[in-house]
Amino acid sequence: MNKIIHVKIIFSVLIFSVMILSCSKNRKSDSFNDETYVFERPKLSSTTEGEIPTNIDFDLTKISATMIYAEIFNMMIDPNTYNNKIIKVKGFFQVFHDDYSNEDFYTIIIPDATACCQQGIEFIWEGEHTFPDDYPEQESEITITGKYISLETADGVSYSYMSVFNLE
Repeated sequence: MNKIIHVKIIFSVLIFSVMILSCSKNRKSDSFNDETYVFERPKLSSTTEGEIPTNIDFDLTKISATMIYAEIFNMMIDPNTYNNKIIKVKGFFQVFHDDYSNEDFYTIIIPDATACCQQGIEFIWEGEHTFPDDYPEQESEITITGKYISLETADGVSYSYMSVFNLE
C-alpha cells in the first residue's frame, strides 16, 4: 500500500513539473497576432481599360454547385492557371470592412452544394461605382464577369482578385 502512494506522489509531481515548464512566459508561439505580420494589400486596378472582352474562358454559371465550388477551390490553389482569364460566376454579394486599413473588400461568396462550406473571391468593379448606392444589397445573388488577376505582393504573398466589367 505504501508503495502505491509513493508512486502516485511521484507521478503527480512529474505531471505538475511538465505543466509548469510548458507554460513558460518566454516560450515563443507560432500563433498569429497583430505584431507578427501586417498584410499590405496591393494596389488593385481595372484591367480591361474600356475594352470589354466578348469571350468567356470559364463560365461557372453552367455547371453544378459542387463543380463550381471545386473550380473556385482550384483557382485558390493554382491561380496561375486562371490568371488573365475571363470568368463568369454566380454567388452572393458580401462586403467585408477592414478596421485596420479602413478599406472595404467587395466579394462574391460561392457555397458548396450543401451550403456548409464557402469560397469567396474579391472583386473590383470597373468604372465609377460607389458603395452602397450602385452595389446590390448584401447577401443578394449576383453574377459577375471579369478578368481573374493573380499577383504576388512585395513580401511574397499570393493575392488574387477579379476585375469585373459586368455585375448583374
